[in-house]
Amino acid sequence: MTAIQFQLRRATHSDLPAIAALISEGLSFDGLIFVQTAEELAEEFDGTYCDLDHDVMIAEHESHIIGVGYTIFLPSETKEERCYIFGTTKPEYRNNGVGTAVMQWATEHGESLLRSTKRTLPKYLRSDMSATNSTAGSLFQSFNMSPVRWNDDLIIDLANSPEVFTATENSIVPSESR
Repeated sequence: MTAIQFQLRRATHSDLPAIAALISEGLSFDGLIFVQTAEELAEEFDGTYCDLDHDVMIAEHESHIIGVGYTIFLPSETKEERCYIFGTTKPEYRNNGVGTAVMQWATEHGESLLRSTKRTLPKYLRSDMSATNSTAGSLFQSFNMSPVRWNDDLIIDLANSPEVFTATENSIVPSESR
């Protein structure tokens, strides 16, 4: 396999539709049918804890966005401080160093954000992944991240769902107007 050439650069507002499509595609490939919109990302990246101009990095190949990573920093004055790392790589570009490069940026950036408070609270970089994501686990492990919590992804394929049960002894009726 020939190595692909890609560049990392800061995201811009004009990238939001492509980033949203990439996140949706990556999650779908990993078994999570989830549709991300540019409007939702604009809100997420314009919040208190994540700034588009500072906390979002994309990987680009031949003018196409093939990877994205971003941090959400949650400073605190009690218990602990956390910085979450999120991202994905276009499925056909996985195992080509794109995710590793984005993860390298995200971990360094997250660590910098955590150090910036100079508080002595415990500080953690965190992320999450679906059990169906075949590549994230080894990527996280290569960055010395270890699992600490497990959640179930609860999904039902409606093409194979059970018959709908109709309760014959009960009914739902509108309440009387007041």
